[in-house]
Amino acid sequence: MRLLVVHLSDIHLVDDKSRNPILQRSHNLLQAVLGMQIEDVAGCVIIMSGDTAFSGTDPQYSHAMSLFEALLDPLAKHFGDHLLTLAIVPGNHDCDFRREEPTRTLLLQNMQAKDLSDPEPVLHCLHVQHGYNRFVERLRSRFAPLNLACLESWSHTATFGLGAERVTLHLLNSAWCSRLHEVQGSLLFPVNLWGNSDQLANPSDLVISVVHHPYKWYSDENGRNLRAALDQRSDLVLTGHEHDPSGYSKQSMTGELTEYFEGGVLQDSDNADISSFNVVLLDTSARTMSYTQFSWKDNHYTALHAAESRPFQRNRKRLQCTFPFLEPFEKWLREPGAAFRHPRANELALADFFVYPDLKEVTFDETSEATYLSSESVLSKLVAFERVLIIGSDTSGKTALAKSLVGDLKALGFVPLHVNGGELQYGQSARPAKALARCIAFQFGEAQVEAYEQLDKGRRAIVFDDYHLIRANDEAKAKLLQFLFENYHLVFVLAGDEARFEELTRAEHDRASLIQMKHLEIMELGYKLRSRLIRRWHSIGNEFTVTTEQINYKVGRTERQINTLLGEQFMPAHPLFVLIALQQLEIQDRVVESVGSIGQLYEFLIKRSLVVSVTGQTNVDTNENYLSDLAWHLFDSGTTRLSEDEARRWHAKYCDEYRLRLDFEKQWKALARGELLESHGDFTSFKYPYVYYYFVANYLADRCASPTISDRIKVLTTHLHQPDVANICCFCAIYRRIRSFLTR
Repeated sequence: MRLLVVHLSDIHLVDDKSRNPILQRSHNLLQAVLGMQIEDVAGCVIIMSGDTAFSGTDPQYSHAMSLFEALLDPLAKHFGDHLLTLAIVPGNHDCDFRREEPTRTLLLQNMQAKDLSDPEPVLHCLHVQHGYNRFVERLRSRFAPLNLACLESWSHTATFGLGAERVTLHLLNSAWCSRLHEVQGSLLFPVNLWGNSDQLANPSDLVISVVHHPYKWYSDENGRNLRAALDQRSDLVLTGHEHDPSGYSKQSMTGELTEYFEGGVLQDSDNADISSFNVVLLDTSARTMSYTQFSWKDNHYTALHAAESRPFQRNRKRLQCTFPFLEPFEKWLREPGAAFRHPRANELALADFFVYPDLKEVTFDETSEATYLSSESVLSKLVAFERVLIIGSDTSGKTALAKSLVGDLKALGFVPLHVNGGELQYGQSARPAKALARCIAFQFGEAQVEAYEQLDKGRRAIVFDDYHLIRANDEAKAKLLQFLFENYHLVFVLAGDEARFEELTRAEHDRASLIQMKHLEIMELGYKLRSRLIRRWHSIGNEFTVTTEQINYKVGRTERQINTLLGEQFMPAHPLFVLIALQQLEIQDRVVESVGSIGQLYEFLIKRSLVVSVTGQTNVDTNENYLSDLAWHLFDSGTTRLSEDEARRWHAKYCDEYRLRLDFEKQWKALARGELLESHGDFTSFKYPYVYYYFVANYLADRCASPTISDRIKVLTTHLHQPDVANICCFCAIYRRIRSFLTR
């Protein structure tokens, strides 16, 4: 089907009819559209991307009604009512700020992105668009036979049939929080209220999203979130406001393509000779498109360039409407994996800074030459290999790589399952299907287990993290791997060095052995990837406000500092250590000398989290002592988590022992806010393993003079083969008072 999209924007109609030259040019605009080669076009979508009026008054919208009648009536006659669609969103000029109430002003002065989960403040702020809403009602009455998509709230989604195909329109109201004097970087859009991407994904032949303000007008973090949401849900994104018409394509690393079109100004308030609009001609069958910009010149609209046809690709990401991730799993995928913080981001996501590492192929033939996979080719190469073992140390970024693979495989059209070897309940029964069903339920929901198990093997992928932590013998592991090979097209296993040595002792004829897979090793970040990571870090919150030259200067300066640090301290150039150093540089413009100790690197993150968790009833020392006792209680009890009842009993006992009055709810919420604790259902545990190890070590260090504790430390040093004990002892080395004790 060939579809015509006419993109109008920024008309700025004023009360005085004589000062609206566009009213006399409606026939010229119509002729320019109908003069294109559209004989076999099956449908037409007219999109108005905001600022119909100049100040949101009724006389201005009366002129708008006359303009739309002059355009839509002839187009409806040409295409037929059912093949003509009108979509319209408000802009900041569609707000009548004479109606602004003091409560709206107060709300907007104090509102932050985190406050946008409640629709009530947003709805309250919409009253300045009262005139626009009345105009929308008049449009619905006047053009009832047409397909109408008119936005009156913060968002609206409509789907229409045009011929044999379906077109979906996502309309967003970016002007709900506009002010009389708009400030770049001040707007917020309630992305969370728009629903998650899987809810809004659909199999329509074309999805167009329309919003008045481009991204640089939002606060940095909110702009990033909105851009991610639109890129996930749209084939085309149309904007206005800038008065600078253009079109460009945005392609992600995994190949999803979103087309962007920025509207020109149809009527310039200061210069009557400035007038432009865009026309996009799409052929959804031939997968081609052309873009034409029309501009007013010599008393008619002329095409500024010849419309050249180019390929049109539907956005694969928005087509993935089956098997949506549950919110807890989606949240876990977004988390960076450590308590990283950024001065320009309230909530840091892994995707904000993640870069794929280079990988080295591991062979067991000493005569063969090593081969490397560059960061840019990692994803495509892994998919081509199909069965891969990726080996790396605990600080190499294995889990971050696993998370990113899950998201990117989903973007490529696979339905990936993530499994953690340390959490897999497998060893007792050795029944792979039953063990994986629990993972499927956690990731997709109980109702999807059977559907997932019946999914075509070609779409199934599994990302198995921490394989070396599976509690099972060799026979059970072989059985599990055989099941994976038979039921999953892609099998990516990530493990510590233990897995490599374990497999060397197993028979080569064992078809389920890891040795039959492609072996790859995670490399340290070289200068190129360090630079890329540093650039991504400095770009967070600066995407729309800082020039390329400024970013380049900061990146170059930071590179020199971090390269010197890594060289002098003999630390592995893993993302973890680079990121911690970046945080320190953000705070104090230099890296503290003690950063050379891995334990002290982690301590830096924990100290920052302790500051964040302080409340009116606690200080940093209070929370540090509290968590140290809690960590020891867990370690001494042989568990890693507490139910709510167990936590309350321990809390009450702790407060009685130290004569403290701490509110349980406030204390645990504050520690969760600091990313020190987290809850899963009825159970709570330390959020990250390193936090748990640190506070057990802190407890031991404070009490190492006690005979009871010193005896326990001696016992621990005889069990360094156990990962938990080894990690706790590493953190003990931070403290001078226990270091000499450990040495003895």
